[in-house]
Amino acid sequence: LLTLDDLRLDSDLLSLQTSGTTHLASADKLPKLGSARLDGRITANLPGILNQLPATIHLQPGLKVIDGELTTNFTLTSTDGSSGLTGTAALKNLRGSMQNKLIQLDQPVEFNFDLARNKTQQLDIRQLSAHSGFGSFSATGKANTFSFQSSLQLAKLNTQLAQFIDLGPLKFAGQIL
Repeated sequence: LLTLDDLRLDSDLLSLQTSGTTHLASADKLPKLGSARLDGRITANLPGILNQLPATIHLQPGLKVIDGELTTNFTLTSTDGSSGLTGTAALKNLRGSMQNKLIQLDQPVEFNFDLARNKTQQLDIRQLSAHSGFGSFSATGKANTFSFQSSLQLAKLNTQLAQFIDLGPLKFAGQIL
C-alpha cells in the first residue's frame, strides 16, 4: 500500500496538489498498479501562461492578461482493470487590459466530467458538460456512440473570444442547438 498524504508542486505558472492511495501488486517482477484513488487540484495562472505565449495563442496585439485562473479538481480511480476520471474545471476572472481599457469574460466557463474505461479499454462518457454565458453542452455515451446536446450562441462566443484572441477573418454566428 502506497499512501500519498499531501503532494504539492508549485511554480509561477501551475500548482498541483494531490493525495491518495494505491495498492501495488507484483507480477513478473514488475510493479503493477492495483486499486487506486488519487484526488487532486491543478491551478493554472493564466496571466503567467498567456502573456508568455502571445503569438502562439494569437492574443490580440497589445493585450496584457492581468487576471484569470483555470482550476481543475479531479479524482482518478483504478480497480480491477477499470479506471475512472471525475471532476470539475472552471475558467474564472479572465481579465485583460488593452489600450487602457479593461476587458473580461462576462461569466465563468465551468466544466464537469465523469469518464471511465472498462477492462476492454472502451471509453464510457458518463458525463461531459460545460456551461458559460454563451451557452452549454453535454454529452454521454461511449466514445463511438454518444449523445450530444447543446445550446450555443456563436455570436456571443465570438464576442467573448475576440476580446482576447485574434480570430483574423473568422467570425462565428448562429446557434448550435
